[in-house]
Amino acid sequence: MKIGLIGLGRMGFSLGFNMRDHGHIVVAYNRSPEKMKKAEKGANSSI
Repeated sequence: MKIGLIGLGRMGFSLGFNMRDHGHIVVAYNRSPEKMKKAEKGANSSI
């Protein structure tokens, strides 16, 4: 399943990685670059 997340706060960050770990494709957006950089470190790929 393809899932889009807006916001990588406490809930969005954990939710996104949990879904990814269970085989889903996750696309995320966050307005602050710091959270995106943290998410990119654990991502399989980034755009």
